[in-house]
Amino acid sequence: HHLPALRKGLKKEGLLKDGALQITDLVSTSNNFGMGVIGQYPEEGLGKNEFLHLVSQALNVKAIRFSGDVNRIKTVAVCGGAGVFLKEKAIKAGADAFVTADIKYHDYFTEQENFLLVDVGHYE
Repeated sequence: HHLPALRKGLKKEGLLKDGALQITDLVSTSNNFGMGVIGQYPEEGLGKNEFLHLVSQALNVKAIRFSGDVNRIKTVAVCGGAGVFLKEKAIKAGADAFVTADIKYHDYFTEQENFLLVDVGHYE
């Protein structure tokens, strides 16, 4: 659509060298996209303390805030940044734990049983 004009402009400014521009159509056949991601641990999952330790190590954070309780964590939802607005979607998707950051005090509370809400902070 605008490709010929783009090529011409780049060439005019000396920014286009042979082979330096490659155009690829991006087509997604999946409707599975959004702000967060959900994944699963195989088989029996992890215990709460084991999971919190793994998150702490993986993200190199010394302190993690969390609320709720869960026996085993198999399904995990994650949203980078202040993603607590996705908490209910994580619960509806069957997540046992939801990892995000910058959770406000009142957002720590949920009536959902067997659900762990984890706040890994923001540069802390």
